[in-house]
Amino acid sequence: MGTGGTAICALPRFVGRGGVLEDIGAALDGARASRGGLLIVTGEPGMGKTRLAQEAAARAGGLRVVWAACPPRAAALRPWATVVRALAGAGTSPYLDALLAGGEIPAGDPETVRWRLPLDLADVLEAASARTPLLIVLDDLHDADASSLRLLADLEPALHRMPVAVLATAREDETAWRGRADVWAALLQSGAWTALEPFTAGDVAALAAAAGPDPEPGTVRTIMRRTGGNPLLVTELIRHGAAGGAGALGDAVPASVRAIVTARAARLTGRTRAVLAAAAVLGADPPRGALARLAGLPPDELRAALAEAAAAGLLDGGRFRHTLIRDAVHDCLPAGEREALHAEAARSLGEDADAAEIAHHLALAGPAHAGAAADRAVTAGDHAAARLAFEDAARWYERAAGGTAGVRRAEVLLRLGDARLSAGDRDGARAAVDRAAGLARAADRPDLLARAALVLGAGPLGFEVGMLDRAQLDLLAEARAALPATRPDLSALVTARLSVASSLLEPDPRRVALATEAVRLARASGDATALAAALAALCDAQAGPDHCADRRAHATEIIELASGLRNAPLELLGRRLRFVAHLETGAMADAQADALAFGAAAAALRHPRYLWLVPLWRGMWALREGRYDECRLALGEAETIGARAGSANASLLVQTQRWCLLAALGDRDGLAGMLAALDSLEPDGVWPRISRTLLLAQLGRTGEARAGLDAVAPLLPGMPRDSEWLPALAQVAETVALAGPHPVASWVRDRLAPYRDLYAVEGFGAAVRGPVAHFLDLLDDRSGGPPGGAPGGPGGGSVFRREGEFWTVRYRGVETRLRDGKGLRDLARLLAEPGREIAALDLATATSPDRASEPDPGTGGLHEPSDTGEVLDATARAAYRERLRELEGDPDRAAEREALLEALASAYGLGGRVRRTGSAAERARTAVTSRIRGAVRRIARDDPALGRHLDRSVRTGAFCVYDPDPPEKWTV
Repeated sequence: MGTGGTAICALPRFVGRGGVLEDIGAALDGARASRGGLLIVTGEPGMGKTRLAQEAAARAGGLRVVWAACPPRAAALRPWATVVRALAGAGTSPYLDALLAGGEIPAGDPETVRWRLPLDLADVLEAASARTPLLIVLDDLHDADASSLRLLADLEPALHRMPVAVLATAREDETAWRGRADVWAALLQSGAWTALEPFTAGDVAALAAAAGPDPEPGTVRTIMRRTGGNPLLVTELIRHGAAGGAGALGDAVPASVRAIVTARAARLTGRTRAVLAAAAVLGADPPRGALARLAGLPPDELRAALAEAAAAGLLDGGRFRHTLIRDAVHDCLPAGEREALHAEAARSLGEDADAAEIAHHLALAGPAHAGAAADRAVTAGDHAAARLAFEDAARWYERAAGGTAGVRRAEVLLRLGDARLSAGDRDGARAAVDRAAGLARAADRPDLLARAALVLGAGPLGFEVGMLDRAQLDLLAEARAALPATRPDLSALVTARLSVASSLLEPDPRRVALATEAVRLARASGDATALAAALAALCDAQAGPDHCADRRAHATEIIELASGLRNAPLELLGRRLRFVAHLETGAMADAQADALAFGAAAAALRHPRYLWLVPLWRGMWALREGRYDECRLALGEAETIGARAGSANASLLVQTQRWCLLAALGDRDGLAGMLAALDSLEPDGVWPRISRTLLLAQLGRTGEARAGLDAVAPLLPGMPRDSEWLPALAQVAETVALAGPHPVASWVRDRLAPYRDLYAVEGFGAAVRGPVAHFLDLLDDRSGGPPGGAPGGPGGGSVFRREGEFWTVRYRGVETRLRDGKGLRDLARLLAEPGREIAALDLATATSPDRASEPDPGTGGLHEPSDTGEVLDATARAAYRERLRELEGDPDRAAEREALLEALASAYGLGGRVRRTGSAAERARTAVTSRIRGAVRRIARDDPALGRHLDRSVRTGAFCVYDPDPPEKWTV
């Protein structure tokens, strides 16, 4: 049986606990069947929780056992360091390596990196249990630091798919969980738990019989009356009787551990009592050297004293037999002696000792050491924060704040705010920052005021910044006004944040001016992080259609700055901004490349704050290409991950994409549900009213939709030309197309005309509504056509014509522009030869209607005509190679680089040839059918009449044909 941490000593006889052992046995059976989980055994002090866990470990046949004690006041995350050290050692991940070494976690956004710990720990457990199931015992969980508890809560869901059982022992009284009741409740809710009850009379009789002759019934009744069945008291009382002879159990028996310990210690020598006092002050399992120094004994006398204490049943190798015994000895010390011992312990531990342990001793050393205790508490908090143990860091900063004043207290409170924010306690962070800001004002320290303002928002960069927060805005404005010219870096950060946080409250010119000033200040300061934040603010302020090229350039600079800083979250921010700019300008291949790079970097960070965008964008591409089932699956994934991240943006954009999916499917029930949900929110503003009007039109309630257009038309000129302006006007155009001609159509067409070459994009890429040219065509059709021109192609006939990367499709006066795709090429071939059956094999190898018999260029004829495509297409391969060049020489991104190399390797076969997916005629039939039907769905989204016509007239299979009835003439 492998162990880590505290050794399991020889056990006295185990009695009772049959029901609890059954629960533990079921948990072990679950682990053997790869259905692991968490089981918590609770009970009051002395109830035998540790003894039960030892028995469970002894009975865990076929499982590897790792024992991790949770001593009070230990370094943050120590129990998990014990587990990792026992199972894997170093080299598993940079984060777990730092945990083992007790050093700082590698640089990065703290909250982001912290999400890596449970995921990396889960990887270690999964690898270690691949051959042999695991039982991990966390003893005295109530003494663990808050960050270890949170890590257990985050890890618990992953246990259900592993052959790993975690058995934790814990007290359940309020005192044991003071200040951590939330995480305790979360653990009880997620895991299973069972409570230990007092011994029965039968249990007492069995235990007493193990110590000597069978006890008399009256003796058992006396023990039960005096102890209440508490196993520790029962055991100590039986030991007391055994030491005192046959009649001792009938004497006046001590009724508490303190009384038992006091009586037993009174019979010991002075040097042994000194060792007991030193051991009680030093805590669990003190080092022999520290124990000898604090007790003032040479090694030989220490050994003799330890032997005497062990014979009295109080110590076991320098450790107390139970924490209750240690607490009893500590509490019995006179106050002056106890404080002096703690002060001496802090001094004797030395500068290299754990800061948390020294801070604990100084805190108990009396008022004379209060200042030193506060300083050490700050150091302990810093160490905990460096290891991402933010709950533990917050606890130390809270202690330190009580022992400081003025500027020093403000600095501690800012640390506290940061720690609480990283731990997810936004309300607590705000309270700490508010107090710090007040102290900064009183001390005339604008730099501290600026730091407070940034913490209040979301840290220096902020991937998602809170909006409509007047308190944040006021503090940012105050800090900006107070900062001196000598701090352009801080001024840039504060000004940039003020610009972003002013969204929806300040006019765009004001926000642009703030962001522009922030960029100027940041460039003057030479601070790369400040410059990246300022450029991101400028992108946010210039989010409208007039600045697509500027935003693309700014986002590219952010990505380059992030690469130099090795700041992955900053890189993701830049890629998100550039991705949207690419979509808006129709650079779809570039957008796909950024989406691939974003996904790879987000996967390396493993934080849901970034990961939810990956399936959202995957759903967007699927929606554009008519793969509606894939879109629905991606939406569910994005919604789940976004909820874990607590992202308001995720919730909004998931609903936006879901709306577009329902509209594409013509799902009126779903659309009616969307409308009801929107009405329940009582939305304000122009854009939500436009969306509501379009929903009414999509539901066929055209009269209400036209009334809605009447209501929003006067409001349109006042809309800011921001990121919502273009998709909002696109929605108006769709409403007009569905509800019928409306006077607003002419106004909207004139406003959209300068942006004909752009695309209307919802949010961060939740949906691409289509090219602006398409919406202009919709408006032309409903308003009699553009001035000086008329709809329709040559002769007014139907047109299916490729123009570069787009297809112009005109049918019965409605014109649509669609991005090129293989399904559209297949349709063009069929429309060009109505009534002729064309083999799917021929369509699968054709790249354009006029080159139907030629193989794809660059293949060299190495694949058969029925080939259905490459494992990884050229765009994806290029994006992967570009990302690999960016990661070259960066050791912190090795995992991401390895994943990309593996993906690229799978795309090539022998001789470096691009690997393709198959060659069977059946695969060609399946592929061609899928892409033709996908193309028809894309067309139907913009032109339902043509979609219905093609659905009736195109047959697919091993042979495909366009056979309209009545005939339709096309210009192809």
